Amino acid sequence: MCLAIPGKVLSSRGPVAIVDIEGVRRQVQMDFVDDVVAGDYVLVHSGFAVQKMTALEALETLNAIRACFGRGSEDDVGASLVSENP
Repeated sequence: MCLAIPGKVLSSRGPVAIVDIEGVRRQVQMDFVDDVVAGDYVLVHSGFAVQKMTALEALETLNAIRACFGRGSEDDVGASLVSENP
């Protein structure tokens, strides 16, 4: 099973960005998405951003992932991810 996780772009330089995924910062390749800037949300799979998404889409996706794996409640999932941009 393949899984892509939403994350918030913290900084971007060329084809590489630093992305916060639930409090964990990762280097992510941006080769498949255009015009990504700090503050954008992206869906990350295997170290690559595969699409841009809104903050709401990111929150809904995290809630769905957590529901599938039985972690946390939907009220608190992703709160840190979208706290700055509801």
